[in-house]
Amino acid sequence: MNQGSYYFDEKINEMQTIFFSKNSALIKYTQTFDSIDIVIGCDA
Repeated sequence: MNQGSYYFDEKINEMQTIFFSKNSALIKYTQTFDSIDIVIGCDA
């Protein structure tokens, strides 16, 4: 559970970096975030 949370935080940091560096990445950022949220929801 803790390892999963750490992985989630790492992905969020990575996506934020991409998001702030490229405004056009908004759609990809949202889709990736939703995918991770779904995985965590199913795992919970």
